[in-house]
Amino acid sequence: MAKKRTKSLPKSPPSVGPVLPSLLPKNKAHVSILLRVVLSLTVVGCLVVLIAWLGQLATSRLGSRDRYRVALSSVSFDTPAVVDRKSFLAEVRYVSALPESIDTADNQLPAVLKLAFEKHPWVERFEDVVVLPTGEVQLKILYRVPQMTILWRHANDLETRALDKHGVLLPINATTTNLPVLLNERGVPDAEAGKIWPEDEVLRALEFSMSYPLRTISRTKFGWSLIETSGRTMLINTP
Repeated sequence: MAKKRTKSLPKSPPSVGPVLPSLLPKNKAHVSILLRVVLSLTVVGCLVVLIAWLGQLATSRLGSRDRYRVALSSVSFDTPAVVDRKSFLAEVRYVSALPESIDTADNQLPAVLKLAFEKHPWVERFEDVVVLPTGEVQLKILYRVPQMTILWRHANDLETRALDKHGVLLPINATTTNLPVLLNERGVPDAEAGKIWPEDEVLRALEFSMSYPLRTISRTKFGWSLIETSGRTMLINTP
């Protein structure tokens, strides 16, 4: 009798326990986010420190520059005899837009002050600025000196005005005492203080005033009549 065959069943795989999902990818994501947060905080912190440092540096530099700023009102300089210091300085600032203080550490300071002061009609030449070790600032300025008087028919009034040796019309407060006088009235409408008088005849009379000790000068049809301080009269038949 043949032996009955039995069909063998497949063997079950060995038990390896429950399979858990891998945690590695999730851990990597957490690390990446953490690194980005730390990096962002580091950058922000560095920026804060940098801004604070720059602010301190700027404040330090401003404080350092402020040490060299000097008020114009404390600057030492002579003024024309007929103008008080405060008024003269106010006029200089008005015609030149000069600020209330100056920077003594500025290399351009002499040029700035020269440009400002020489705009004033009393100033013939700005010569120098000296900063002493004590911090005191001194200006050296050459002022115009009245040389001759003219009679100027201006705005329906007859003004007695002074010219300096260059023929520059001086401000109305310039003294005309004991100056030689050009007796021929002038009618120029647009003459300006601080500018050379725009008439050759006046400049010619000015030459006589610097060559002789004169009391008066007058232009006649025959030439020039000059009366000296001694009373002696000279007639000059020249243009």
